[in-house]
Amino acid sequence: MASISQRSIEGSFKALPEGSISQLTGPTSMRPCFDNIQNTLINTGREDADRPVSFTTVFFIVLFATKPFVDLTWNFRLFAFGGRALNPLAIVGFCVCMIAGCLHFLQNGRKPIFNKRVIWIFLGLNLFHSSIAFSVHGRSVMYIMDGLTKLFAAYFIYFIGHRGIENDRDKLRIIGIIWITTFLVGILSSIQYSMGNFAVASSQGVERFAGLYNDPGGPSYNAIMSIVFGTLYLELCTRQRQRIRLVAKIAFILTVLVTALILKITLTKSALLMLVVFLTMWIGLYKRKPYVIIPLMILCGYYIYTTSDEVQKRLAPEIAFLRADNYSMELARSMGTGRVATWETVLTYYIDDFDLFERLFGSASTFGTHNQYISYLMQLGAVGLTAFLIILLRFYGRLIYLYGKYKQPDVYMCIVLLTIFVVQGLTGAPFYYTTLLWYLMILLSVINIYSDKAISEASPWGNSAVFDSYL
Repeated sequence: MASISQRSIEGSFKALPEGSISQLTGPTSMRPCFDNIQNTLINTGREDADRPVSFTTVFFIVLFATKPFVDLTWNFRLFAFGGRALNPLAIVGFCVCMIAGCLHFLQNGRKPIFNKRVIWIFLGLNLFHSSIAFSVHGRSVMYIMDGLTKLFAAYFIYFIGHRGIENDRDKLRIIGIIWITTFLVGILSSIQYSMGNFAVASSQGVERFAGLYNDPGGPSYNAIMSIVFGTLYLELCTRQRQRIRLVAKIAFILTVLVTALILKITLTKSALLMLVVFLTMWIGLYKRKPYVIIPLMILCGYYIYTTSDEVQKRLAPEIAFLRADNYSMELARSMGTGRVATWETVLTYYIDDFDLFERLFGSASTFGTHNQYISYLMQLGAVGLTAFLIILLRFYGRLIYLYGKYKQPDVYMCIVLLTIFVVQGLTGAPFYYTTLLWYLMILLSVINIYSDKAISEASPWGNSAVFDSYL
């Protein structure tokens, strides 16, 4: 009888006329349980246009409109404080951490934040190791704060992101801003390259464009972000049946061309790997056009082996390893510009020289491994690495579930971008870089929008068991 009455109540609830839900809930503490019951995630009607822009949305608009340009100043020192020279990027990182943190703690309410508990455990481990870095290794307070504020800012962006992109208008606006600003930075890099007055980085006998960042990774990673968010912007417009203006189409074509140019002049292997992951997952799997990807891979391989001497020099260790008749550990160590040899040395040190406490909780040092997972193993120990992997696996599990349920392109692009980060983590540390991590976190926050919708659909009366299952 209990189950029958519950179904009757839920059926009556769904039969209520439009607008009556708000009359039922009123300004009570239960209102958050009903916020999204009548809303759909894809809504291009008058509701979004008439809705006022929230402070959180304005915060994200300002942040992502200025962030790519602030990143250019990472090598520009303003003044020294606390034994460390500060640049505009460090100051912005601190401000973003403070503002996003305040927004999270003041406005969070009863909104579910997926993975929140595990993330706080992970952040707590980082705080603990920061105290070790200060007390044992003698790191300066400003050095520690610089890294911590950027890390906390990234996860605070994830915590509050759903409030800034909870409707289609604001979601498209912020995604479009990220696309255009990263594209504009690519334009600046292209202009600098055409003028011939730029910094270079030499690697394996190849001079690579370092550009305004004084590092080839900066322009190449931003180029990947521009094509990812540009693709998502156009896909969301198509899905929402909005007219894509000619200027947007031209901007996207230019984005593709600028991205190709930057990847060619920077020759950043990890960025090329990120592009391969993106094209395979988006065009090959999402668009179901493997017949486009396979010829493209063949053409790229032909270009590398027959035409581009610079690319062959950059990939010389990997090519030599693949061509070897027998497995050679010496050739393997040279792969990744010597990264494999570094990993072997660091892991040997972890096994032979770390005591039990350091193996479990780390040494508060990354050892410059150029591998996200080994870095966390050395810095945070097995416990910290396990917490980080749990966060990733839970994100994957929830995203796969939500995509299977709603089939929305922004959810799928979350899977793509997260996979790009996970793969790039094998040869770098993208979860340390604010240039990339903040973009991932704002996109991952759509998890909380769709999870909130799933809660409303599963239990419109705010069942606490359903609510808690998303934390």
